Amino acid sequence: MIEQRRYEFVISSITAYVHRFSGLSVYQDPQIQGLKVELSMLEKELNSLSETQNEYLSEINAFTSDYYRHLGAVIEEILRLQQEVAQKAFDKGQIDEEELKASKDEYKSFYEEAITQSKEQTLTLTAQEEKELKSLLPKSQ
Repeated sequence: MIEQRRYEFVISSITAYVHRFSGLSVYQDPQIQGLKVELSMLEKELNSLSETQNEYLSEINAFTSDYYRHLGAVIEEILRLQQEVAQKAFDKGQIDEEELKASKDEYKSFYEEAITQSKEQTLTLTAQEEKELKSLLPKSQ
């Protein structure tokens, strides 16, 4: 080719040869590809478990709400009466101040929990709202 004075072809051939044998190629580790697939599967499993957890929490919240709505007044009355009995027993010297305080604390704790529960409302998302919420969550790559 040089003898035939086809220099442009010679230069392009040399350039192609140099690029072919000195170029870098990206190594793709099959283990990394496998780990990416595994990560994707684990993300799907995590999402599924999160949905299940949310369903359980919703059921627990609904139960707690029903519990306080149906039994709250009865339990509050029982605790109030227990507190009165404890106060009378303390006045007679039958129990110490610690037991009286425990009775008052139990009533106060129940009352505060009932107030908190009455303020909370159970919110249920529609399928469309759930889909929209999930689309807003960042996805790992």
